[in-house]
Amino acid sequence: MMMDPFQHRRASGSFIVLEGIDGSGTTTHAGLLHRHLVRHGRRAHCTREPSDGPIGSLIRLALSRRVGVRGADGTFAPLDETTLALAFAADRADHLRSEIIPSLENGEIVICDRYYLSSLAYQSAGADYGWLRTLNTKFLRPDLTVFLDVPPTVALERVRTDGRMAQIYENLERLVQVRAAYLRAIEDLRSEGEHIVVVSSDRPARDVHAEIVRLAEGLVPEAGPKG
Repeated sequence: MMMDPFQHRRASGSFIVLEGIDGSGTTTHAGLLHRHLVRHGRRAHCTREPSDGPIGSLIRLALSRRVGVRGADGTFAPLDETTLALAFAADRADHLRSEIIPSLENGEIVICDRYYLSSLAYQSAGADYGWLRTLNTKFLRPDLTVFLDVPPTVALERVRTDGRMAQIYENLERLVQVRAAYLRAIEDLRSEGEHIVVVSSDRPARDVHAEIVRLAEGLVPEAGPKG
């Protein structure tokens, strides 16, 4: 029977999440960790939030300002944080049921680029933090969350040199707020026993990758013999 995403039961696989503000390197390091694990004989699956499912695809359009609402003055406005928080939670439930939990039950190491800590950090600027906690509190907890910490000025420079479409959170003032919200939420979740490690990503990618690998290797079992 498929695991209920609203219970904290453990599956046979391991669930690792990478978190951080835009420009911190979560996508890069999720991919690097996935490739490392596969090269070393582990069965691993890499995914992301917003997911590639129907709700996640709509969220991506909203974050890139391609979906929004018409304001009172007739101009385009992005979706508000309460609406986004509900959309992220719906996407998370679908993502867990359709992709994450089946992979865990299959004994795979699941690496997710962002999860509910992102909702607590990003949406808390415009939605009540206590409500966000309640909305996300029963989702499956990761075995390990790695928060890639980087100064917002460095993160913004990385975003600007990437050449990708700017998203609604990508300005310095907002990134400063989001980083502070991340750190507050991390302390909150740690007090409840969540395994969250802060790793500086303001240094060469190979050094960051090595530290993430060390943390992951301490969590996942050695690969068995092939064939």
